[in-house]
Amino acid sequence: MGNFFQPIPENEELQSTSSLRSSFLPKTWFASIQKSFESVLLERGVLFTLIGLCVSQSTMMQEMNPFAFAFFAAVYMSRWDRAPHVLIGFAIGVLLGNWVETSILLLTSTLFMVVGRHMLRGAHEVWIGVTAALLWFVMHGAMLGVQTLFGETTMEPYFILTMESALVGVLIPMFMTIIPILALNKRIKEMGTDEVISVILLFGAVLAGCVQWSTEMFSVEHTLARYMVVLFALAAGPALGSTAGVVTLMAISLSTETSVTGLGILAFTGLLAGMLRKLKRIGMALGMFVPTLFFCLYTPNGETIYISMEFLQTGIAFLLLILTPHSWLTTLSRKIPGTYEYDHEQREYVKKVRDTSVQKIAQFASVFRLLSNSFRQDYGTYEQIKAEMVQDRKKFARFLVERSCINCSQGKACRDPHAQSTSMIVEKIILEMERNGGSVKRSLLNELTNQCRKNETLLQLLYKEYPEYEAQRTLKQHIYESREMVAVQLKGMAKIIKSFSSELQKEEEQYHEQEDRILNLLHRKRIVAERVEIYQYKKGNMDIDIFIPLKIYNEEVHEAIGPILSGITEDPLVLERYEKMSIDSLVRMTFRSDKKFEVESGMVYVAKDGQFVCGDSSATFDIGQGKVALALSDGMGAGIPASKDSQTAIRLLEELLRAGIKEEVAIQSINSILALRSKEDSFSTLDLTIIDLVDAKANFMKMGCAPTFIIRGQQIQKINVSSIPMGILNEFEVDSMPMQLRAGDIVVMMSDGVYEGAPGIENYDVWMKRLLKERADLSPQEIAESLIEEVMKCNSQVAHDDMLVVAAAIQHRTPEWASVRSTA
Repeated sequence: MGNFFQPIPENEELQSTSSLRSSFLPKTWFASIQKSFESVLLERGVLFTLIGLCVSQSTMMQEMNPFAFAFFAAVYMSRWDRAPHVLIGFAIGVLLGNWVETSILLLTSTLFMVVGRHMLRGAHEVWIGVTAALLWFVMHGAMLGVQTLFGETTMEPYFILTMESALVGVLIPMFMTIIPILALNKRIKEMGTDEVISVILLFGAVLAGCVQWSTEMFSVEHTLARYMVVLFALAAGPALGSTAGVVTLMAISLSTETSVTGLGILAFTGLLAGMLRKLKRIGMALGMFVPTLFFCLYTPNGETIYISMEFLQTGIAFLLLILTPHSWLTTLSRKIPGTYEYDHEQREYVKKVRDTSVQKIAQFASVFRLLSNSFRQDYGTYEQIKAEMVQDRKKFARFLVERSCINCSQGKACRDPHAQSTSMIVEKIILEMERNGGSVKRSLLNELTNQCRKNETLLQLLYKEYPEYEAQRTLKQHIYESREMVAVQLKGMAKIIKSFSSELQKEEEQYHEQEDRILNLLHRKRIVAERVEIYQYKKGNMDIDIFIPLKIYNEEVHEAIGPILSGITEDPLVLERYEKMSIDSLVRMTFRSDKKFEVESGMVYVAKDGQFVCGDSSATFDIGQGKVALALSDGMGAGIPASKDSQTAIRLLEELLRAGIKEEVAIQSINSILALRSKEDSFSTLDLTIIDLVDAKANFMKMGCAPTFIIRGQQIQKINVSSIPMGILNEFEVDSMPMQLRAGDIVVMMSDGVYEGAPGIENYDVWMKRLLKERADLSPQEIAESLIEEVMKCNSQVAHDDMLVVAAAIQHRTPEWASVRSTA
């Protein structure tokens, strides 16, 4: 007996009926009976026939029966293949009940089939209900007209007919939503409150039709009512079970007299069965038989035979529950919001969608990675291309020597012993021309003159053939560089997509305890909050949504909530945004971690020789995740061309970093783009500093630029990372230097026009440190201005090069409500 009272896990709630059945019947016999029961009811349409029979006998206040015709119309418009089964039920009702009313019902249903087939296909549910109500009113109105001709009548039947027709029009849209549910259509996503009430109301009408088959001692409708109430309680819990009990008995009471005690006991059955559904056999038995026992004890008629009949009715309902296919309960539970099965199915669906998305995204990452490798493999590595270009140079040199020696008078006697050495000299000349844009040193020409007597002929041939050779060499180099740039971009995209898929693959964390804690604290502070949703609960990366009623929202509310959340999370939070949700009449306020540090920056530039356009460019921008970037670029030369190069580098860097691309990949991509420029000597320096505003950690990356200096009180620290400018080499390693900054530190970045701008300085580092130490107490903007003024002063107020200074001070950030105290 001890095992009977042990609770079962949530995911085994509905399996309690299966264990109950297996204890009474052998598994093979039970499975066979259950399968036959389900096949007869659903596949052969017997369920619709039984419902049609019962609703044809159902009446309200002995006068109206809007359920039967409304049910048939809903079935015909939703599942026309089941309409004949309903008509069979109506035909059986002619034999068992009022044949006049049932015959009119059959005739009206037949006419509706004709009207619906030609006029209502694809019509809205409301118009279907209106048409059916008018047809019902016309048919019964004609019958009342005939009765008026043969006898006296009052206006009361017409009033009742009007009410009945109106109910038909209302019930049809309700029943149309539940016909797929009766067929256990798996495509139904969920049952809302309206659908659940409609199902209960339909079964209430079915039970009302069973009243005439009851005897004085045995009640068919009460037996089926207990079965249905417990069925809903097992599927959806005590709330829906008790609701089903109340609605069902109210529907029955419209057809026959029912005591208030019966109403309460039936509701109690649904409540108790739903509460005990987590228990096994004994729980279900208690849920059904205990309310029956209470009913028998407190009823005025306590005869033994009466009590026996009540327990017999409960026993029959219990047996029907055993025979009910488990798939019915499972399907019903999965369609009702709020049940464990529904939530589990939704979680599984979301997980399936997420896993599918992760798989697709991972496939995209693989495609990008394969494309990147393909671009590199098809054309070779940089070393392979370089080796091929060396071989091409040797072939070109041999070609020139052979062509020039064909018509030479020395002939074979000179060519055979000296051809190789001559080719080597010509190869040196070609390499010199490649490096110097076609010019050749005099020493190499003299060496060729000493080697070959027909050097003039050889040089003429060289100058004639060299442009075509150079064009082919440049084309091959540009093709490789463009392919390499695409390969780097594709590889970077593959990394981003792979990282994104990894984030999606993480299971959603649950923060129910923290949500309840915050909600309770807000209520204690007399702040009305509907709910709290936490998406991230990590110090420095908080993401919390608070939902409050729209009618009480104002600025004072979020000013009060902010300090409370900051106190309970021990992390300064700020209101990032708020959104009015008109559907729920709520306001959603999103609070996220505030940055512990902030950056105050200043910038000053001067163009070379008083020009209007400076070739140096800079930018300070937020790249997300609590990080800020300081970037400075010095374009080759001065004026507009240099400005275009530096601004291109800065804009590309900003877009790539904001897109989530790593700093190293972004810099390599920009380098590849600049290297593809057709004009010569097109390169730019880049000075990049990434500062994390959560912990003040900084990362310095430099490509051919001047050093960066950090002012910390009276101490000046130099940051220098040796590297070449961007756009010179196709491939290079991006070196970085991490450093922990402090509040009060000032980062000073400058172009070489400032660092090396003063003439006659032997040690620029010592000179710059002295200038910065003298200006340590100034603001970033004042530091930038004074440095430019000092360099201009050293050059007699003439700028011999573009000059730019960027200074940024690291400071503690004061939260908006720092002065507000909150006890968590």
